[in-house]
Amino acid sequence: MNYQEFKERLIADVETQIKEQKLDVKLIQQEVRKNNDVLLDGLMLKGDSDIAPTIYLNDLYKKGYQEGKPMEGLVSEVLECMQDSVIQQMSGVAQQLHWDTLKNKVIFQVIGAEGNPDAYKRIPARKEQDMLLTYRILLDASKDVMASFQVDQTMHERLGVSEEELYQAAIRNMPELVPPMLQNMETMLDEILSDTPSQVISLDDSLQKLEKGGMMYVLTNPQKMYGAANVFYPDVMDKIAQAFDNDMIVLPSSIHEVILLPYDKSMQIQELKNMVEEINANQVAPQDRLTNQVYIYDKEEKQLMIADKWQEQKLEKGRKPRQSMKDALKVTAGTPNKKSLDATMENQNPKRKMQKQAKRMKR
Repeated sequence: MNYQEFKERLIADVETQIKEQKLDVKLIQQEVRKNNDVLLDGLMLKGDSDIAPTIYLNDLYKKGYQEGKPMEGLVSEVLECMQDSVIQQMSGVAQQLHWDTLKNKVIFQVIGAEGNPDAYKRIPARKEQDMLLTYRILLDASKDVMASFQVDQTMHERLGVSEEELYQAAIRNMPELVPPMLQNMETMLDEILSDTPSQVISLDDSLQKLEKGGMMYVLTNPQKMYGAANVFYPDVMDKIAQAFDNDMIVLPSSIHEVILLPYDKSMQIQELKNMVEEINANQVAPQDRLTNQVYIYDKEEKQLMIADKWQEQKLEKGRKPRQSMKDALKVTAGTPNKKSLDATMENQNPKRKMQKQAKRMKR
């Protein structure tokens, strides 16, 4: 079946099961706008709650049906989703949608500003460089899963707090709820190829154990979801830069992780940008792309910057401005008067100097 045929068949089968099992839920289809304005086909099973889980038919088709899963099994997955404990939590949150209940569950994720030009109309957000910090309510963050939903403008208004309060809550919550995790690239690839779960250790322990050479490192979180936000956690990039005693290149692999490597003057920023653009175009799902930029965390300035701007700033600081004649003539007491200025100009003019010497000889 092609995608359209699959979608129609799945929806029909789910509706049949809802009737046969006499489930008190309503099946709702709608397009869901994701990161980079990507539209996905969402399927929601809505009961009494204002909040309902969304199952993406696009993912079921690509990662389920096309990989050989039978239609009956996919229908069962959709229905079983309603029995999940996370869904019960969502119902509880919907019934108690106020700040005191949710302030300890707020986290943020990072998305690209260029790919989301209308984000401010839909969601509260904060701009950092060419990226946006947006907010989510975390329901579950076990080792293998992260269940959360986005704070949109409607929920933001109902909570009755400012964007600054959302930000400060996320800054407090994230180091504990979804702590940063740093691995070298080789270790992470070995775990993926061998299907071995990551060993979760603190950032401080990681920095003590990691071999700090010229290799690449992956910064994410234990769930490997929305882990690119780590670069904006307080002190995270500073700890890493201090441990390596170096400025750090930051490559935005996706919204879920970034790749770090110690900066070296021989590195060509444009080549790194070309690499990021190629990977984004060919290997990263559109809804997971962050940006095509390359960033540098400056160890001394304690600041993350777009690499091109960082290099321009460094070049500007390294240039010695050409001294003007006026500045050259300044004295401690201030700018010289006209008489002293004329005398200085005369002394610095070889022709005038020779004329003056000839007059003296005639005398």
